[in-house]
Amino acid sequence: MRRRVAGLPFGEGLVVLFAAGMAACTGGDGGDDGDDGGTTDTDPDAATLEEGFEDTLTRTGGCSDLLVFAANEVDTTMLKVQFARPLEGAGFVDMTDERDLPNPNAQLSVVSGERVSDLTCDDAVDGPGSVLFDQWNGGEGHLSLVVDYDEADPEALPLADLTVTGVRLRPPSGEEAVEMEDFTWTDVAVGWEPGR
Repeated sequence: MRRRVAGLPFGEGLVVLFAAGMAACTGGDGGDDGDDGGTTDTDPDAATLEEGFEDTLTRTGGCSDLLVFAANEVDTTMLKVQFARPLEGAGFVDMTDERDLPNPNAQLSVVSGERVSDLTCDDAVDGPGSVLFDQWNGGEGHLSLVVDYDEADPEALPLADLTVTGVRLRPPSGEEAVEMEDFTWTDVAVGWEPGR
């Protein structure tokens, strides 16, 4: 009898579980800023990113140390900001972190495709997973992060507020850069690892 993992033959299931685990343990991305956590399918008919796209991003969340995201309702566009462990060593005290882009310890990106937020702060692949058409990276901009701990409840997750301003997104190829004035996340629970 062949073992099956998540409905797949044992070997294929392990690959899926390994990929899901790697993505979950790193805040949903599993690699460098060029790795988007899903498959990439360059679609010449895919819509380009329009200025003002951030007004459609109504689903927000966060996790790990530290990732926040915002996606549109149909899950075709997602803004993601990932920091390189600002909570580590902070000693469970409130903190503020200001950074300019580009920055090796903070990456901002926007992806477009289908089910783009699958595996972002989640350790389960939903259906066929993400299919990404394009990715824009933050080439300029400012990040202002504030993390608050609840001193009265040490078991409570820290809450992050993040404002990004003056962002200039580098296009994937040959397109014009897209300007994003600002976007703010408020009271996003962070510091937890998906699947744990």
